Amino acid sequence: MSRDDGFEIADVDVKLLDDPKVRALVRACSGNEYLLNRCVVAYVALVLASWRDGVRATLESAAPLWLDADQLAEVGDRLRHAKMLDGNRLPKRSWDSWFGPAQARREQRREASAVANAARWGNGSRAVSGRDSGRTPDALPVRTVRTDRSVRRAPARESGDPRSLKEILRGTTGEPKIVGGGG
Repeated sequence: MSRDDGFEIADVDVKLLDDPKVRALVRACSGNEYLLNRCVVAYVALVLASWRDGVRATLESAAPLWLDADQLAEVGDRLRHAKMLDGNRLPKRSWDSWFGPAQARREQRREASAVANAARWGNGSRAVSGRDSGRTPDALPVRTVRTDRSVRRAPARESGDPRSLKEILRGTTGEPKIVGGGG
């Protein structure tokens, strides 16, 4: 799976702990604070792993390593009872309502970036969007410069000067000189 499918930062509701499902989880743990803490940590780990990977991760794959198999089974039962899990994953409807819009925003930014880069680099060049498949971030306009020994590729210059870089640097005296820089 591509890293582009997931996110480095997750959208998490700041009212997570006041959510009706979390309140149902508190009741399902019937006063057992240790169980409640394990459930909340496992749930947050599941949410974060799902955002990181860009898919609904399983509770088993996302759970902290310090939860043993018996604890994980009990946590899963309590999370399912509170309707915070669908099987061993986040409920699809909840996942789609949070992850879908974030993914759409990212795609809109990528499209806008590709359009801006196409405008910046001209119609004849490839738009640079480092995450688009088949495109490379170093796709700059290139022109061929013929020298006395071989054909070399050099970045295109806005001036359109047909002389080679060597000729420009040497100037008329045959000695290297500094060009450009304005000042």
